[in-house]
Amino acid sequence: MPDIVIPGTPATPGTPDTVIPGSPGYPGYSCPGPPVVTSGPPASTARPVPPDDHVTFATFEKTVQVGGKKLNPGTYQIAWTGLGPTAQVKIDQKGKQVLSIQARIVVSQQKAERDAITTRSNPDGSDSLESLQFENQTFQVFFD
Repeated sequence: MPDIVIPGTPATPGTPDTVIPGSPGYPGYSCPGPPVVTSGPPASTARPVPPDDHVTFATFEKTVQVGGKKLNPGTYQIAWTGLGPTAQVKIDQKGKQVLSIQARIVVSQQKAERDAITTRSNPDGSDSLESLQFENQTFQVFFD
């Protein structure tokens, strides 16, 4: 590991910097990627995703439309990379991709108190998925 140099605060002219010597031959550690967000069915029922993706689950009690496609009642894996402002969201069920759609990712200052699925009614009486919010998370996924 390299030496760590800590300058004086505020810097005093003529005062040498504090140097903490590194450890020769000692391997460094890389920072881990962002955590994978999961709640719902065990990971064995879900298709694996890279560690830099966000993964969560949503259970729909009734049929909803997303991007013109009907999702029947059941539990779905929701996955995307990054925190937006937009992301390609993949929706899987039982390890198979059902839909891939562009969505808005909105980050808020406070964590959500609970999971929330918001739908809107269509003129034909069906429901479209509007947004997903996840307990203890600071992001919300909007489907326009």
